[in-house]
Amino acid sequence: MSGRSPFQALVCVALMVLTPLPAQNAPKAGGGDYDPKAEPYVIKKLKVVPDLTDGYLPANLEFKSFSPGAGNSATVALAYDEANLYLFFQVTDASAMRNSGVAPLTPYMDGDALELVLGRSQRKLPDTLEEGDVRFVFVPLESGPVCIAYRPVVGGTLPEQKKVIAGKGHSVTYDWGDVAVGAEVAFKKIPGGYSAEAKIPQELLGVKLTKGLVLWGDVGAFFSVADGSRSDRRGYLFNKYVREVSDVAEASELHPRHWGVFKFE
Repeated sequence: MSGRSPFQALVCVALMVLTPLPAQNAPKAGGGDYDPKAEPYVIKKLKVVPDLTDGYLPANLEFKSFSPGAGNSATVALAYDEANLYLFFQVTDASAMRNSGVAPLTPYMDGDALELVLGRSQRKLPDTLEEGDVRFVFVPLESGPVCIAYRPVVGGTLPEQKKVIAGKGHSVTYDWGDVAVGAEVAFKKIPGGYSAEAKIPQELLGVKLTKGLVLWGDVGAFFSVADGSRSDRRGYLFNKYVREVSDVAEASELHPRHWGVFKFE
């Protein structure tokens, strides 16, 4: 990124309401149609607060890998302390940290981007979006990292306030979506790709990060084509039903039935 440190930070905010639930109340395998044998991801507590800009990873992180193919892959680890949720990515990508930044609301269509979605672990219907569901997209633009936060359901949103993302055959609507401030993210090029670290304060998540908390969600990555003009593939830790990126509405959809379970220990 021109004129900046290899690590660059942006503060991102997304207000949400999530109810902490004891682990024993979590639905089996998330109640979705992903692999019913899929193991929940266990988020462990950190003893030392990490510095996102020093390039060093905390000890005892549990990295999980995923790949959409075509030589692209990523590993991700999540952790927490009394105040924050942390994400650590290591991405294999021949066109690392390339994003054209053409579409401000949907930068995941423009090249490399990282994604986190979170929601309640108990839902009225397995694939129904609810108030409190949130999506964060972290983007390494040349001008500096950007974070867009999206909330599909916000009570009291007027029709003219909604964000409509029109695709080839259908559209997706978010009640709220914009550049957000509050969490921190840092990107850095590494051999064969790039790394990223993010921090989201628990006040912005609307939950108390504590042992026994259970949430649904997923983490993923969008991969750019060689010239960084657009993304053509995406992969997720839990959702194995998508690989290619071709339609903006399809890439904007959230399907909780494809999410997995995050358990805090």
